[in-house]
Amino acid sequence: MGPGAQEVEIASNKAVARNIRLMALCDDLARGIESAANTKTTRMRQIQVLAIALALINFVYIVFKFLRRLNASDQVAEAARRETEDILKSVTEGLLLVRADGKVGGQFSASVPRLFMRQVRAGDDFRELLDNMLSPDRAGEARSYLELMFDPKVKPALLGQLDPLRDVQVVPPLASRDSAKFLSFQMTQVREGGAVKELLVTVFDVTHKVLLERELAATQEAARSDVEDLIRVLGHEPVLLQDFLVGARARLADLNQSMREAGRRPGAFLELVQEAARLVHSIKGEGAALSLMAVSRQRT
Repeated sequence: MGPGAQEVEIASNKAVARNIRLMALCDDLARGIESAANTKTTRMRQIQVLAIALALINFVYIVFKFLRRLNASDQVAEAARRETEDILKSVTEGLLLVRADGKVGGQFSASVPRLFMRQVRAGDDFRELLDNMLSPDRAGEARSYLELMFDPKVKPALLGQLDPLRDVQVVPPLASRDSAKFLSFQMTQVREGGAVKELLVTVFDVTHKVLLERELAATQEAARSDVEDLIRVLGHEPVLLQDFLVGARARLADLNQSMREAGRRPGAFLELVQEAARLVHSIKGEGAALSLMAVSRQRT
């Protein structure tokens, strides 16, 4: 209960020794913990670097794959664009798109300016082009028809008989040397979401067809008239018809002979022309009396 100075000194020395040992152990523990922490930090950094490297490699792979697909898509798009250009350059019919505002689209066939006989640019008003090409009445009908075609409730099949742009005559510009053409416009609705987005206009040059139809109609009319004339001729007396033919043949033979001899007599041309006119009018008058309309219709 009452330690002496020697015992206190021994206890103090022992406590100091134990404290030094504890401090050494704490120092060793701290160094061990620091070493483990450094090891874990180094390993974590390595894992992070590896993860970043893998992510970078994955990113490069994704970008490379995306670029390959993009390049392939660009090649497909370029091939499609070239094919479209080849089609638009080689097609003989006119192909163009007309937007809802009446403007011409950016893509149209190379034959459109040739068919329209005037310059056509992207963004031109299609209605104004028709105004310049067609007669005023037909141009007004064309404007109304375009408005109907842009109505989503209207079916183009129902407007086929009302199409004012079928076999229409196109007037060339005043300064142009081109002759008038006959064009036929066929319009197809391009729908998107139930609305008419654009009109696909196909233009055909039907000049040759229209001229052939007119020539055929004229030939048929002439044939019908000839048949009617023949029927009327058969209704006359054969003697009168024979006398007319013999007399006309003789007078025409005399006229031919006079024409052969006209060059030998100076100043005889005017007399010959007057005589020929009287003779032809006489033959036409007799032909009209006999209902020979094919003879009376002949021009002198």
